[in-house]
Amino acid sequence: MIFVFDIGNTNVLFGVMEEGKVLYQFRFQSETQKTTDEYAISLLYLLKHHEINLNKLKEVMVSSVVPQLTFTFVRLIRKYFHKDAFVVTTASSHGLDIKLDDPGTLGSDRLMSAFAAHTMFKKNCITVSFGTATTIEALTVAGEFLGGVIFPGVKLSAHGLHSRTAQLPEVNLAKPENVVGRNTVECIQSGLYYGYLELMDGLIDRIIREQFQSMEVIILATGGMGAGFASGSRHSIRYEPSLVLYGLYFMYERLFVKKNT
Repeated sequence: MIFVFDIGNTNVLFGVMEEGKVLYQFRFQSETQKTTDEYAISLLYLLKHHEINLNKLKEVMVSSVVPQLTFTFVRLIRKYFHKDAFVVTTASSHGLDIKLDDPGTLGSDRLMSAFAAHTMFKKNCITVSFGTATTIEALTVAGEFLGGVIFPGVKLSAHGLHSRTAQLPEVNLAKPENVVGRNTVECIQSGLYYGYLELMDGLIDRIIREQFQSMEVIILATGGMGAGFASGSRHSIRYEPSLVLYGLYFMYERLFVKKNT
């Protein structure tokens, strides 16, 4: 059994994994002011509630894009789990050929999504991750990380629209029945859902033409809102809600299992 942490700007995703499967998955808000002990109280309660035996814990893998929370969770893992966390970076032995101008700037969440996609499919891949930012990555069958696209996430745009205007409300994100809304809430929901859907599909079209042309491409979506956008897309998109967690598990296998066999 291993623990995996995907620490993002909005949420911390914590997974308990064994034999390549996610047994349990929990989500916390990313709060940099929260202490190691405060996070530990929540974690230990959940582990006890689900009768998860810490004596079976082998390794702890961490992907983080929030440096302050990286230190918080590394301390937590050492203090309460008695393990030294392995924090993934672009310098880790992932086997991908990163084609960015400066590979060190690649976030570990984007890296682990790409690594998971390559390990699972060994085909040309496009991954779309819906988080605080929405990111789209392009990856070849040979494991070349070609680069990608980053733009503001849906919730970030919704909040910005509300906070920077005098009369527009902050709305629940939902797929409206019609593109043309009949009231302000429906109009905003339409703009957010159908606007981001067309943005995603249009960028995928351009990436395929630019990088893959007529070659077969697997398209994956991940993140909390990925399912809704995958189902509405004109492309065939497979929804993988735990892509980063699987990337961390595959890194564990690469670094700690295969090395010892």
